[in-house]
Amino acid sequence: MAQVNTSNELIFFVHIPKTGGSSINAHLKSHFSNGIEHAESIISDPEKLIQTCARANWISGHVHYPVAKEKLLASTERPVRFFSCVRDPRHQVMSHLNWLIEIQKRTKKFFYDHPINIQKISHEVCSLGLRDEHQIMYLLLKYRGLLLNTQCSLMLGAEKDINKDSIAHTIEEFEYIGTDQSYGTLLNRMIGQKPNRVYHKNSAEYHFDTKLFDSEELRYFLKVHNALDDTLYHLANQPAVKLG
Repeated sequence: MAQVNTSNELIFFVHIPKTGGSSINAHLKSHFSNGIEHAESIISDPEKLIQTCARANWISGHVHYPVAKEKLLASTERPVRFFSCVRDPRHQVMSHLNWLIEIQKRTKKFFYDHPINIQKISHEVCSLGLRDEHQIMYLLLKYRGLLLNTQCSLMLGAEKDINKDSIAHTIEEFEYIGTDQSYGTLLNRMIGQKPNRVYHKNSAEYHFDTKLFDSEELRYFLKVHNALDDTLYHLANQPAVKLG
């Protein structure tokens, strides 16, 4: 049975795409009686956000951390506990690109519920077929704002303002940032106990040859163009971050 958060603390989860966030949301929903995901729909609506902060145990969304912090602190006097989860950058990019294909493999409603710009990108990705690493690099550069350094972007905001020091500083502001190496610890810190079951939401089979991402050229490309996410992932895996 879901519990009520009696501590008066509010959990906010910065949901970075393709890092296991949907599974985290499922755990939060199963543990707490009142929460909301996809907070991007209310984060800029002061009245709705105040109402949500007053009644929710947890809030989650694809919301830039600086925006979430500013809006939440202006909307509630409750202590806010910030969490997030990051993933090996190469696997996150691979999964995000695959998701643009996967959304066409589900129902028509599921596909057309996505924003029109995502639908257009999905059509282009599917039309190319992703048969070699050069097609992949072309798409990653064309839609770099969506697909490259995505994890850092959600954490810190504009790419031009991000460096190793600013990443480390932001990590320190979170109560805990989990990784694909510490998923269980993240859940334990968020809900105060080990989960009774493990959810796997929004997982999908790959629709292209993942070995393309093993090529020397594509690995070097990501080292150059996805470097900020590499730094974030490395720092988030440091023991000092895990100790909080």
